[in-house]
Amino acid sequence: MKRALLFLCIVCAFHLTATTAQDVTVQFEQSARAMVSTLAERVDYSHMFITPYPYTLMMFHQANELRYTGMEQFIWDSDLNDWVSFSQLTIDYTDGYPIVFTQTINYQDYEYTMIYTFTHNNGLPTQLVVSSNLTGQLMETTRETYTYDVEYLIYVLAEINLITNWQNDYQMEFTWTGENITSMMETSWNGSEWENEGWETWEYNGSTPSLYTYRYWDGDQYVNEEQQTFTFSGELLTEELGKSWDGVDWINDYMGTFEWNGNNIENTLDMDWDGSQWVNDHRATYYMVDGALGYVTSEVWENEVWVNSGKYVYSYGVANDDENIPQISTDLNNYPNPFNPTTNISFTMASEGHVTLDIYNVRGQKVETLYNGYKNAGPHTLTWDANVAGGVYFAVMNTGNERIVRKMVLLK
Repeated sequence: MKRALLFLCIVCAFHLTATTAQDVTVQFEQSARAMVSTLAERVDYSHMFITPYPYTLMMFHQANELRYTGMEQFIWDSDLNDWVSFSQLTIDYTDGYPIVFTQTINYQDYEYTMIYTFTHNNGLPTQLVVSSNLTGQLMETTRETYTYDVEYLIYVLAEINLITNWQNDYQMEFTWTGENITSMMETSWNGSEWENEGWETWEYNGSTPSLYTYRYWDGDQYVNEEQQTFTFSGELLTEELGKSWDGVDWINDYMGTFEWNGNNIENTLDMDWDGSQWVNDHRATYYMVDGALGYVTSEVWENEVWVNSGKYVYSYGVANDDENIPQISTDLNNYPNPFNPTTNISFTMASEGHVTLDIYNVRGQKVETLYNGYKNAGPHTLTWDANVAGGVYFAVMNTGNERIVRKMVLLK
């Protein structure tokens, strides 16, 4: 679970000073790896719905038939004795499918914005483009292209943006037996050819996975590295046992247990093996609100007591798609977009009358009333100085008989 969640977690949030293509490549790799490593020390991966990356949220959305519209992550600040916002995730839908995931990460006085944009074909994501404010402005950084055999994913190609061109990064090839994925081969691009990287295999007990094994390529052959065994009660996962390879045999590494109330998960507990016994590591408690996962709290085991670590608050409801949000009118625009921190919102009144212009976040909460009063017929411009966190916002204009909406992206 730890390897899978780290892989699926935040792709990266990093600084870049573009010079030559070769320098960019080196800085990209070094900065990305450093940031992921650093964030891994701060981010708690004790539940499965933290990532905007493809399949976790897609499966969560489809399985629950819910419009999962956002998640905010908090970390515990022991000095302030309070929760502090660390990351915000919002999801926009088109034709019922999640298309744009916007994630804002607050880390060490910096605010990173990651935008994940999917292309769909009959509900299956065929490409993901990741954009980030690398140098203070939005820029495409990586992309993945997905190939299917009917509805089964069989190939992923990942590329990295070198400013002047896209370059291969890694590829994954999947093998299925019936409806079960049984193998994944990963290769990485060394600049001129593909090299073996890793090999993952799954075994099943009926429809539920029973054994997962990861092997890495040492230059001559695949070598065991880690393994997980799974225990289920019916279709519900109750235990995951992780082991690592010591060169001769599999030895205990960590164990996760899962408690359920009906089909709703209530608690998870992760423990590490210290060589002789299991030691508490972290735990999470899940809270249902109106039949959906409302929020999760997590704790870490320190000095023989449980200490607050993370909190995750989920948003549901009407999705931001063409079915529920009025079409953006050419009479309501903003420039620049994306912006930081000021944008000019322009509109044209067909006749004089009362107008309100409100700013909403993706949860449907009013952030600010920018204007409430009468305007003459003709063009008008209002300036919004956004003193809020980065992310997606909506300018909503009401004239009494018309309501139009403009989507805006604030980068910080």
